[in-house]
This record gives sequence, structure tokens and C-alpha cells, in this order.
Amino acid sequence: RILQKVLPIHPNFSHIEKLTNLIDAPNRSQTDPFPGGAIAKVRHPWILLV
Repeated sequence: RILQKVLPIHPNFSHIEKLTNLIDAPNRSQTDPFPGGAIAKVRHPWILLV
């Protein structure tokens, strides 16, 4: 549901997969920008959307 609030479009599978891949990612990993410019970053123990 968080992606629905952040993205200007309805999230698709690739958007969800990009975010869930960060669950096991090393600290300071990040995604490439989502539509609208938001980036997800790992700051253990959190995943931040900035």
C-alpha cells in the first residue's frame, strides 16, 4: 500500500519486486528512481522511501 501513496501511477510487479529485493540487501543499498522520483534506501533496520 505504501507504493500506492508514493507513486503517481498504480504500482506494477516490477515496482513491488524492486522494493522487496531490499529486504535482504546490505545497508546503504538503494533502488533506481521509481516513477515520480522516489528512491528506496536501506538504513538498517529500515527501508526508507525518499
